[in-house]
Amino acid sequence: MASEGDKIFVGKIVVGTDPAGELTKNDWAVVVDSHGIINASGNKDEIVARYDGEIIKLGPYSLLMPGFIDAHLHAPQFGNIGAHQDLPLLDWLTTYTFPLESKFADKNFSEKMNAAVVRSTLSRGTTTACYFGTIYKDDALALAIQCSEQGQRAYVGKCNIDSNPLATYYLEKTAESVVDTAWAAREIRGLGNSLVEPIITPRFAVSCSPSLMESLGKMAKEENMAIQTHISENEGEIQLMKELFPNDGYLDVYDKYGLVSDRCLLAHSIYLTDAERKKMSEKGASIVHCPDSNFALMSGVLDHKVADDANVNIALGTDVSGGTSASMVDAMRYAELSSKINTIKNKQTTSYLNFKKAFIFGTLNGAKALKIDDQVGSLEVGKEFDAVIADVGASLETAFLENDSPDELLERFIHCADPRSIKNVFVRGKEVFSS
Repeated sequence: MASEGDKIFVGKIVVGTDPAGELTKNDWAVVVDSHGIINASGNKDEIVARYDGEIIKLGPYSLLMPGFIDAHLHAPQFGNIGAHQDLPLLDWLTTYTFPLESKFADKNFSEKMNAAVVRSTLSRGTTTACYFGTIYKDDALALAIQCSEQGQRAYVGKCNIDSNPLATYYLEKTAESVVDTAWAAREIRGLGNSLVEPIITPRFAVSCSPSLMESLGKMAKEENMAIQTHISENEGEIQLMKELFPNDGYLDVYDKYGLVSDRCLLAHSIYLTDAERKKMSEKGASIVHCPDSNFALMSGVLDHKVADDANVNIALGTDVSGGTSASMVDAMRYAELSSKINTIKNKQTTSYLNFKKAFIFGTLNGAKALKIDDQVGSLEVGKEFDAVIADVGASLETAFLENDSPDELLERFIHCADPRSIKNVFVRGKEVFSS
């Protein structure tokens, strides 16, 4: 028996978590209580007979699914989204990216842009976002405030850069970086919103001194904070890292300073060695695959299967604005494409990654990377209701969809959907977007 305020969602619902099996159930129902917790899940007739509550019936070509978890994106780069895709990583940072990020020293600019960023990601179904901010502490707080006010679950990082050979105007003093990071973390926690947390965010090894990384590693451990950074994205970047740290491998640099943990998100990870993948598995760190960005900046193609075989968790990120889209559905689509490129390159006949695995990368695996998979990442009983309702018929002629099985409808959504498909977005049971 449901209590007052409970909602019963009925229709085609993505409840599976095993990509080898069925993900989407037809004539299914989930019960969400007034606290945003999933209380029950099962056959529609059985659930409706047992529970009282407001019944919300999905349309014939609609899907209810877990909310998307964007495990790597740069809030201050949204001003360049879809533009400036003509240079490799280091030149791209120097020419386009650092000049834009430096503008966020202006409070008014920061507040305006951050509000638009959160609106944009929520409207595309991103219920959880791991944001890189800028080096400015006030900008990190402004972004966290927007996440809190608009209702997004978010990890907000004040970016750390005390060495920047690519842009000497965009960096901090080491002590200042540490103090400002601690300040931003306190202020973000001080918002009193359990959905929004600070996250330790060294830009990458080439922009952080050993002293800074050591201080950040210590802070992460003492305050139980997640960590996000970049690794092995681009061969030019790797060469620069070797020049700065000639005696260490890329992952070893982070590990030496306490920055590799079971809540460490390592974006890109294209050129990892076998030893690095083994260490990531042992430490419980995760790869965040950003295929759109990897193509756009001509960085390379991640071999998902090698990482998966090494027992490394793989999440997904849009990596705006290296990536040209804030949509995690696009990230899933590009992840599948990158696997097919590897299949062609390796002269194989079967792709490792299909739409089901790509979907799990962008939902449950993102939650695993942050160690919140007991709370979100799937629509299982006991978890918080972070969810998306999508109408596949909003982006495809319904005549094409009439004979689809539930999983075929999900496949169409991943391969063909655009922002028009996203109709409702919920975080912890609260509707935070509707179209």
